[in-house]
Amino acid sequence: MSGRGKYIGQGASRRHRFILQDSIQGISKKSIRRLARRAGVIRMSELVYDHTRAVLKVFVRNLLHDAIVYTQHANRRRSAPWTSSTLSNVKTVFSADLSTDVRVALP
Repeated sequence: MSGRGKYIGQGASRRHRFILQDSIQGISKKSIRRLARRAGVIRMSELVYDHTRAVLKVFVRNLLHDAIVYTQHANRRRSAPWTSSTLSNVKTVFSADLSTDVRVALP
């Protein structure tokens, strides 16, 4: 009876407890910095990370809400992958092209 510990009444081995935390904290500082670098940002304040997470959370919540409404309207039980990409293209409010004037696409 190997692997039972010092005595028989000990029971099964203890596992690490799952700590419930906000999943938005899974967006790391490194990934936010990478997105900012793609946008041309050179330096950022420390407060930007929490603000970016909050903005991203609202954006994803609204995108999922629209995808659910779209799927329910089509009387489907599953959302197709193209649904979210179509909705994200529709939700683009401002599109700036620096070589010409600023164009506004209204949803």
